[in-house]
Amino acid sequence: MDSIISVIDSIMDSMMSFWVFLIALYIYLLPSAIAAQRQSCMTGAIFFLNLIFGWTIVIWIVCFIWACTTDR
Repeated sequence: MDSIISVIDSIMDSMMSFWVFLIALYIYLLPSAIAAQRQSCMTGAIFFLNLIFGWTIVIWIVCFIWACTTDR
């Protein structure tokens, strides 16, 4: 019985890790998604900058503002 519970716990931990990863990935790429949704002419540049340097938080904020303010 304990082995079944440990297997279920392991599966639940894996599922939780997967969902946390997806949510983090969504937040990380949010500026790119906003630029694409707004059909910005700078979507490619925002995506590239966000993908490569978005982990620096400062660049992520710059990309987010850029995505929200660029013309269509």
